[in-house]
Amino acid sequence: MIRVSLVQASAYQPHSQITIIGNKDFTSANGVTGGTGTPSDPYIIQGWDINASGIGCCNAYGNAGIDIQQTNASFIVRNVYVHQGLPVDEGISLRLVSNGLVENTVTSKDYFGIVVASSTNVTVTGNTVSSNNPYGIYLYQTTKSLVDANDVSSNNVGIFLFSANSTIVSNNNVHDSSVIGVDTYTTRNDTFVANNVSSNGWIGLRLLYSDYDLVYHNNFFSNGQNPPPYNQGGIQISDSPLSTSSTYNPPQNTTWTPAVDRHRTSATTPTASTTGPTSSAQNTSITIKATSTTSQETATR
Repeated sequence: MIRVSLVQASAYQPHSQITIIGNKDFTSANGVTGGTGTPSDPYIIQGWDINASGIGCCNAYGNAGIDIQQTNASFIVRNVYVHQGLPVDEGISLRLVSNGLVENTVTSKDYFGIVVASSTNVTVTGNTVSSNNPYGIYLYQTTKSLVDANDVSSNNVGIFLFSANSTIVSNNNVHDSSVIGVDTYTTRNDTFVANNVSSNGWIGLRLLYSDYDLVYHNNFFSNGQNPPPYNQGGIQISDSPLSTSSTYNPPQNTTWTPAVDRHRTSATTPTASTTGPTSSAQNTSITIKATSTTSQETATR
């Protein structure tokens, strides 16, 4: 596994909080270093060191080192270091935006490292997101977006999708979360592919009340590090009867035989909980739970 190191803050220039509300606020006074806001020439915000501590209170909207709201112009936030927002201030916050890109940033010791809310067509890629509490990368009511190739470590929850639909989570290294590596709640039509999810305390990946989500070609290793009962293992699918999980490397993902590499819940065979055998480290199990009905299906991929 390749893990990205934190870039030293000395590579950046100090800057106060950046707040942009509407396209009109993309100005040099607000940290914009270039661009005109078109798809071929997006606004650029880059090169800043922002201490997010003491910006506000109570987790209110706008309490973030970089806060962008209510825009549809194309923009890129990259090569910034946003830090020290704990306990209540966020690192990078995008709300009610479209056509945004956050890349190659470092967010550390913030409330949310990177949050994207009520937005569409946003890409979060190549970022180092660490030691944020509760969430490293948080997508809320966001659609048609991409979370790709980020190194997400030592957060309470690494990546959390809450009612985020038609989103792809791919090629991320998610490790050493105190609770869950990748978590979902009431999502739909999301794809989780080619992620490395390891050494997370409770669960590697959880689908909760989420439908039509697809999980495949991921590596899960050494998840469930917490003491019992908070060590549920690799993948947990709960009350998500239309979601599918398929392994990439069965010996690392599940202790079932390599042929049993796809598990779909459906409304056919009544059972309260179906759990595969797990190792002593609780690091390779797939658990399927439902309050109604579940079944397992074996297939090749």
